[in-house]
Amino acid sequence: MSKEKQQLQRQYDDIEAAVAEVKRDPSVENVNDLKLYINKYFEPARCLNLVYTQNIDKLFFGVYVLPKVTASTVMRILFGDSNDDRVIINEFDVELDSRLFDDRLDLTPAQITAVLIHDIGHLVNDSAPVYIVKKELDRYMAKTGGVLKIPESIHYRNLLAYGFADSMRKYTAIFEKDHYVSSELTDEFIDWCDFSGLITSAFNKASRLGYNHNREIVNKFIVFSWILRFYKDIAHNRIPAIMGIKTCIELSPSQIEKRELRKIVVEISNIDDSELLTEEASNLFTEVRNWITKSAYLHSYDSYAILEAVKEDIVDLVLRQDKVDANEPDGLDDLIGDINNKMSHIQDYVENDGSLSPIEVKQWNDMYTDLGKMRGALTKGQLFTPSKYMVNSYENSNVEAQ
Repeated sequence: MSKEKQQLQRQYDDIEAAVAEVKRDPSVENVNDLKLYINKYFEPARCLNLVYTQNIDKLFFGVYVLPKVTASTVMRILFGDSNDDRVIINEFDVELDSRLFDDRLDLTPAQITAVLIHDIGHLVNDSAPVYIVKKELDRYMAKTGGVLKIPESIHYRNLLAYGFADSMRKYTAIFEKDHYVSSELTDEFIDWCDFSGLITSAFNKASRLGYNHNREIVNKFIVFSWILRFYKDIAHNRIPAIMGIKTCIELSPSQIEKRELRKIVVEISNIDDSELLTEEASNLFTEVRNWITKSAYLHSYDSYAILEAVKEDIVDLVLRQDKVDANEPDGLDDLIGDINNKMSHIQDYVENDGSLSPIEVKQWNDMYTDLGKMRGALTKGQLFTPSKYMVNSYENSNVEAQ
């Protein structure tokens, strides 16, 4: 075996050992170790976030690998020069379902490792999954007789990016398949780790329990095609779309999918907002904004880019809020500290940027208010969490005694 493959073998062993530790104890430290070894194995591709989700009463999803597809990337894929360099996805998020590790499914660390490497490896460092979805789009447009035009709305471009990423994930994820056929390609490394055998056995175990419930959904292009249909009549499709996505958020077992769907609601609510808002929509948006951060349409793309970055940070804060463990008070204090910092940044930006329009000022004020409500819900009106308060009181009493 070559030195390169020997190194690959060692890195594979590291991932399997890290998976075994997560199976034993899904602590933050063990999950972060697994993320580190995944990044070493798939370099130069990079795992941005690795999440372990306690899934008690929702459908099994196993491994959720979502490629990072930006609005600019999807425009390059769909409308770029055919002679341009092929697009390769090099950033992704990973979520692990706690049911992947439970005794009922009874997967070994080796089987889980094989599934993990299969789902990531079929998405990154290779242009094939991008152009599989692109060809499916071409077939869809030919079948429907539609023409895909370059959208002016940055919000709709973001919708297209999500649809593209979702299709890539569904075309490659092992538990989204109705059957698994092991690759005829082999080499010394694949033979050594019995990769195909491990994937097959893991797939069969999940099938026996009915866990690969999406096997009957042949069309992995379903979300992307919905996005294409949605844009044909936004005025009539907007409200049903938001209500449907809200239901999906409640039912989804995946925290990453929930995060992306919250972003989709924001994007939908911002498309031609001033022309399409109705009283019914306004009431619904008020309700939705209790659990997401809503933003209005910005006329300056530079301002939008700044807001978009802050908006993503706030969505991450909402995601962290949902996962804060009451038994880990430091995690709660860190989250509150991050919220305070974000509120300070927003206040500083609004006070010092004299070019903001009234619409933009209201936009930032709404975000600031939502953060304040989030902080109030976490602290219940106290400056510190009870445990932090006790620590500070104890330290102060010692100082006074001295």
